[in-house]
Amino acid sequence: MQVQLLTSVADYDKGFAERAKGKVKIVLLTSTNPDSARAATQIHGALGRLAQIGGQPHEESTVRFESGAALANLCHTSGISVVFIMPGFGSEILDIKRSLDGVNVLSVATVGSYVQQGVVLGFDVISGKPKLLVNLAQARAQKVNFKAELLKMVKVVE
Repeated sequence: MQVQLLTSVADYDKGFAERAKGKVKIVLLTSTNPDSARAATQIHGALGRLAQIGGQPHEESTVRFESGAALANLCHTSGISVVFIMPGFGSEILDIKRSLDGVNVLSVATVGSYVQQGVVLGFDVISGKPKLLVNLAQARAQKVNFKAELLKMVKVVE
């Protein structure tokens, strides 16, 4: 479901096509937690069933988190469009947030509480229904500009 929601959100991200530059490059960011690797495998499989995201072809790679600086460098040098953060992170989320400030990348969390800690987009279940969460301040910091129509449908976290 998170992959389906991500593909829908791509249509509401004004800079998505420019960020992707012809191919959406997605990093599935894992921690040392075994749940993190399992989630990455599931999301990788779900992404593999999609022909396109935001009208463009895509490719995924799984990367184990080393440091925020290394992640920011990877985003710059490899033209990463989306960083999909798996479960199993703790205080590293703050390092990720700080390192991605000023980087034109959409960070997406598999854990809703990560959005309050500084990930741009996340998913949660509220009253039994899936809900998109957006950290608007971090979206601005990462040069992600969502259309107003999306912001009317999500829970904004600041």
